[in-house]
Amino acid sequence: MVGILLALSLQANQTAITEALNSVHIIVTDEHTELLEQVTQLKPDVFLIDTYHASNQELLATYRTLVPWGYIVLIYQQASDLQFSRQVDEVWPVATLAMGQVTLLLRLARLNHYRNERTSKCKLASSEGPYDDACFKGLERFLVAGERFASPGAWGRQFFEQWTFLLQHVTAAFGVGAIAAWPCAPPVEPDRALKSVVNVDTLLPDKLRSAVTDSGVKFESIFGGTALLLSMRFEGAFFPLLVLWCTENTGEYAQKIAEAASSYYTGAYAIRNTGAVLQLVNNIIRHVVNTINHQYAVALYSFGQCVFCREIIADKAYYDAISWALDLGIILLDTDCNVIFANELAVRLLTSRGLTTDEATTAGLPLLDEILERIAAARQSVRVRFTLCAPNGNRLAISAVQAFSSESELLGYVVTVQDETEAQEAKLEARLRERLASVGELAAGMAHEIRNPLTSIRGFMQLLKQRLITAEMEAEIRYADYVLEEIDRANHVITNFLTLAKPQDEVWLQVDINELLTKMLQLVENQAVLRGVRLTWQFAPNLALIRGKAEALVQVFLNIVTNALQATSKGGSIHILTRQIGDHVLVSVQDSGVGMSPAVQKRIFNPFYSTKEGGTGLGLALCRQIIHEHQGEIEVTSTIGVGSCFTVCLPITNNM
Repeated sequence: MVGILLALSLQANQTAITEALNSVHIIVTDEHTELLEQVTQLKPDVFLIDTYHASNQELLATYRTLVPWGYIVLIYQQASDLQFSRQVDEVWPVATLAMGQVTLLLRLARLNHYRNERTSKCKLASSEGPYDDACFKGLERFLVAGERFASPGAWGRQFFEQWTFLLQHVTAAFGVGAIAAWPCAPPVEPDRALKSVVNVDTLLPDKLRSAVTDSGVKFESIFGGTALLLSMRFEGAFFPLLVLWCTENTGEYAQKIAEAASSYYTGAYAIRNTGAVLQLVNNIIRHVVNTINHQYAVALYSFGQCVFCREIIADKAYYDAISWALDLGIILLDTDCNVIFANELAVRLLTSRGLTTDEATTAGLPLLDEILERIAAARQSVRVRFTLCAPNGNRLAISAVQAFSSESELLGYVVTVQDETEAQEAKLEARLRERLASVGELAAGMAHEIRNPLTSIRGFMQLLKQRLITAEMEAEIRYADYVLEEIDRANHVITNFLTLAKPQDEVWLQVDINELLTKMLQLVENQAVLRGVRLTWQFAPNLALIRGKAEALVQVFLNIVTNALQATSKGGSIHILTRQIGDHVLVSVQDSGVGMSPAVQKRIFNPFYSTKEGGTGLGLALCRQIIHEHQGEIEVTSTIGVGSCFTVCLPITNNM
């Protein structure tokens, strides 16, 4: 089973859709039979289709039967598409597509599936028992056919229908001729108020447009610029709800309404200008938006709790506050390991929100069953601790403790769930810094003791080499060269030790990364030519300056490029790219070399770790230290046989 399936016909505007939804499973076909087989096999939680496939009644009916918990979304591209809108849960215009919408539907679908298919472990979610009515009290109006929770767009449209009459009359002051719930087709025979339309960019006054945008509402052009599509934000993503058709001379009409209203009132309550009308409309929109958002958010939260068989608790504010403060998910079990309570953080940690659409995993809460099984298997233990790996790669620390009453009767278990991913990373980082500090102390104590005799040995070896040259002893001369090379290599290791122990004092300046890289390239271009490696670069113009140590940064990039040259065989290539993203400057060095395994990538920045014969393993460790000193980050991605890419991210503003 896949989380999200996008089905497109060969005639669809595929580029615009796939660019907006770039991480979903896509099938491009005009064969209904082939698509039907795929849907039957994959059973996607969210099914995205274009008009061609929306016309296939058998396909939609089969999906509803196989995946009653899932959602069907029609991707709107032209007005004729709307004739199929009644058979789907959502209709999203191509221009408004975003992964945030899909992610929320995916989360809802998996909660639906868990509730519908796994009620054997859940007393309150089953149809039997005295708590069933209390558990779902107030949620009936949000459930579609008892199978799935209403999608945000469907719920918003249902709510707005109660306000359409009021909104129609209030917004008439701005020339709104008609309001209808989305999706709806344009009027075939518009009345007098709809005959004259203008570009939507001129319909709303700037103040009102700004106000509603701040309220979690946005407007977009639709139907060739003759109407506004109103979308509202739910859980961070916008869902289309209403269509507004507007008339010409909007501003003049609003002014006339305001003047007419002021003639009926005097004193403090007189409406004398369009500002008052704007404020009135703004207040109404804010109230409606806040009401819809609040009701949906509360219902969604309650539904998530009910999926975990959560009983209604009158006042749980302190419990939730404590758990959030500790970053602790809490689950309460009875003696039979049935869930009787779960706080919101536990729900979030155990849901499949981190799953990619390419993973064919069980829907809902794939970790809960494993937790319950481990606790049930260790019933004699007072405390059980173990670690699970979530589908998104995070590490979850699970702890279960038996709970007893005052009469020493076993009541059940208290289970805590905590995401320890960041803690583990912090420990690893601390260990690395301790190792670097130890290396520094070792280097400071030994460097001078080793360097002095090395200097003497090198001097005497140079004198000996001169005498060998005079005596024309060619073999011995080669041996002397080997000795000098090894002495220089040992001296280079000591220099790196000293740099780790005590970074060189250098002035912090405003640095132009493009200019710095240009100077660095002069040092490596000849090496690239000798090795037969094509060296290219692309520098972003007008790159912002950073605050840093120029010589230290040259050392970083020189080290990275040198490593890339050594890893790339003749005929390969190295490409250097600079770009600016937000308040950071990024430098990428991409090579077509041998690549690295995931195990090597995890250790590549550790001191003394090297994959090169004779390497000291200090170069990249030093690079990382310099970049961290600049409050930046250095990362590597690599594939064996394809190549590696080192990316350095440096902040534009640095207060050091």
